[in-house]
Amino acid sequence: MSLSPSTSGSLMEMLRRRVGVLLLVVNIVMWTSLGVIGLVAQFSPSSAFTRGVYEARTAIYVVCSIIVGGQLAVLLSMSTVRAMARQTFSQCIRMKIAAAFIVLLVIAFIVIATCIKGDGTLAGRLRMFLSYSTSIVGIILSLVTVFLAASLISGDIRNKQIFIVAVKPLSRWQYIVGRWMGLVLVNIVLIVPAGIAIYGVAEYMQSFTRINNEPVSPTDRLAVETEIMAARQIVPAEKLDVDTLVQRRIAEIGADPEGLRRMISEYMTRLNCDRDAALLAIETEIRKNISIAAQSAKPYVAPENIKINTPLDMINNPSPGSKLTWDFKGINAGGTTTEGEGKVINKIVDKDGSAFLHIRGNSPAVRKLMYQGPVSIGLMSESRGKKMRDGRVERVTLTDNESTFWMSLPKPFGDDVSKDADVRILIEPAIQATFQTNASLSQDSLKGLWVAKNPTTNDMYIQWREDPTRAPATITIPARIVDDQGRLRLEFINRDAQGITILQQDVNVLYQVGGFGPNLARGMLLILLRLMFLASLGILAGSFLSFPVACIMMFVMLPFALVRSYLDEAIKTTMTMVPSVIVAISGIIYEIMTAVLPDLQQTSPSDMLVDGLSIGLSSNIGKAVFFNFSVLSILRMHQSDCRVLFL
Repeated sequence: MSLSPSTSGSLMEMLRRRVGVLLLVVNIVMWTSLGVIGLVAQFSPSSAFTRGVYEARTAIYVVCSIIVGGQLAVLLSMSTVRAMARQTFSQCIRMKIAAAFIVLLVIAFIVIATCIKGDGTLAGRLRMFLSYSTSIVGIILSLVTVFLAASLISGDIRNKQIFIVAVKPLSRWQYIVGRWMGLVLVNIVLIVPAGIAIYGVAEYMQSFTRINNEPVSPTDRLAVETEIMAARQIVPAEKLDVDTLVQRRIAEIGADPEGLRRMISEYMTRLNCDRDAALLAIETEIRKNISIAAQSAKPYVAPENIKINTPLDMINNPSPGSKLTWDFKGINAGGTTTEGEGKVINKIVDKDGSAFLHIRGNSPAVRKLMYQGPVSIGLMSESRGKKMRDGRVERVTLTDNESTFWMSLPKPFGDDVSKDADVRILIEPAIQATFQTNASLSQDSLKGLWVAKNPTTNDMYIQWREDPTRAPATITIPARIVDDQGRLRLEFINRDAQGITILQQDVNVLYQVGGFGPNLARGMLLILLRLMFLASLGILAGSFLSFPVACIMMFVMLPFALVRSYLDEAIKTTMTMVPSVIVAISGIIYEIMTAVLPDLQQTSPSDMLVDGLSIGLSSNIGKAVFFNFSVLSILRMHQSDCRVLFL
């Protein structure tokens, strides 16, 4: 028995509605569970339990993205929704306010691309361009979305167009979702050419050979290619185990009861407090001193009767307090190794015993070299199984007729490499370590020995360095130093005349996971997710408010969502200084607000693009799509009480 086309269409429509309602209910349950999870985590006494709860929260975001993806597919299958989306797109494109903002965006982009100067370097100019251009695109398109979203439904009501739509075979929720999809399509049409323009200008600026009438320096070129026009994953150093050191120090003090009694009495007198407060103050000061000592390095002093000639001598004969150590886990270093052959055409030995080799190599291999990056060589007369000599690239010269480079080898690795020797060249994939000194040193540079170690094989990569103080610096390390478990140990031996401090949070390892183009595309997608949320929120406001009031509501909520991360820190700091009842009430209110409004600062790609960091989308897409459909779900429930739609 076959069904008529009308009956079949009715059954399909009913099936779509049932599936849509089911997904809507699940969406609401997920939304409610996020607020409950936040409250449970906030008042849980166990930090481990809190971390587990927040991991469950991330998993819920991923599940939400899958569920609402199915909900979106159901909506797109409806011809009435598609028709309303097309009509909304045409209407928005014809609006004068949209054209005005598009012209403003074009003018702002031209001004940014032609007028920015940066800090006088190519890297600084490129960073400033990426920061300003992505921020301006996000701000202007957000304003366009707010005005268009607030005007769509409220304009239909004001112009009586809603009565024309009411007689059509179109339900209220289909009308609302069609409006939202049409506005999202407008945002896509605007943001795609904006992203292409940013990419084109960035690639053009990268090709500059001169900046401010001066040649681009090798250091500047390295920063552009490896720190900006790349997508890197950051791995922070493992946290210091300060608690163990504090307890050990407290046990040492407690071993002398008389000394401990005098210390407590001194603190009670100085702070005018009781015994418990004095003990807490002692523990706090011990913790502070241990933390500072663990992040500070004294000048290296050679042990008596031991002559220090090479870096290995210094590593094997440490001076107490002159070394800092950081451990890293979870490094996923990859890439391919390039091999080539060359000939040593010159050799210079520095006064400290380091060797500088000028090598002529085959062009494909030399083109893979990175300024200040790692390179290894081995004599052709040696067997391939012998350990290669690790060095650092100091200069690369590429012409049509010749491909040469200079490399440095610390003593004694370059002693047996002579002029005119035939060598094998090994160029391995590399990772980067960044650091910054935190001390107010009197001189402008910091001298030290950096050692990267493989924790499993104890293989080492050594660099003598002299870096500017109070400024970020980058070390390029061969990826093979990372062991199979993704671990790396980084050590610093202070060779300066005075002590220095390098904070734990200022030392990171970065490894490349992609290129600039895909990273910029993900950044534009983040901005689009913000615009999608603003579109749904604006349509919600326009469904029961007039255009001016809806705009005011949006401009009140938008700043809160943009600075939510800063408010988070401020509220948590304040909550520790007030009574517990107020803390509980504030926590509930804050969790409700965070459940209603997402942190739109997370949808700004500027900082990530400027630092060449990979933009992750796994949690952001889940959050953004979840919030979008949460607002649309409210509209779906709101339709029966909405007095302005389809009266």
